[in-house]
Amino acid sequence: MTGFFTSNDDLGDIASSVDDIESDVRSVRETWNSGTGDGAAAFATVECGAAFSDVRSGVAALLHDRAVKYAGVAESIREGRSAYERVEDAVSEAIDRVVPDQITDLFGGN
Repeated sequence: MTGFFTSNDDLGDIASSVDDIESDVRSVRETWNSGTGDGAAAFATVECGAAFSDVRSGVAALLHDRAVKYAGVAESIREGRSAYERVEDAVSEAIDRVVPDQITDLFGGN
């Protein structure tokens, strides 16, 4: 079954791509946190260090929020793919009950 001109395989590929994006965002966040934490100590004044820490915290929070949203998108895509598969299976089973396997089944043959 295709929905919105997308096959189940396409949905799986899209979910994997979104998972990759989420992983990349999380990686950037972790790198940002560890790399910039040391950088704050290098500032000469307390005010600059505090401002830098605020920016660092804000960026880290933003990256975390993005990663969570991408994880949700990937999960929604997977759930949609599963729903399409369930519908496809149900339709296939219904057709199998209605349409005979062989033409002789129509006439009560062998």
